[in-house]
Amino acid sequence: MESIVLLDTCVLFDFLAGQRKTVVSQTERLLLEAKAAVSVVTVFELLRGVQSDKHITQRKNLIGLCTVLDLTPQISERAAGIYSDLKRKGLSIHTEDILIGATALHWHYSVLTSNTKDFSRISGLRLSS
Repeated sequence: MESIVLLDTCVLFDFLAGQRKTVVSQTERLLLEAKAAVSVVTVFELLRGVQSDKHITQRKNLIGLCTVLDLTPQISERAAGIYSDLKRKGLSIHTEDILIGATALHWHYSVLTSNTKDFSRISGLRLSS
């Protein structure tokens, strides 16, 4: 039985736009089975800059179908370690993705993302397919 999967922001944007049919169907299944989680970072990314009340409502309704995972001091410390590890290796990814990855590692969840290039750089992180 599949456990909770942390949804990256990009798959939720794909879901809302109806793009990448495989990702849309995976996301839909996880939402219907109540196995979808998001980081508070994803909540921020989904809502930032949105002007339309219709789109705000649409995105809040989507967020409401997910378990929302807060950042904790432990997750923040883990994210700082990931950042340092990547920097030592001469690699970089967006801070938001590091925080999402650290959240998934903390909860032992895999991440469903279409941004496998960046997330695969986080040691120990499982990507859902």
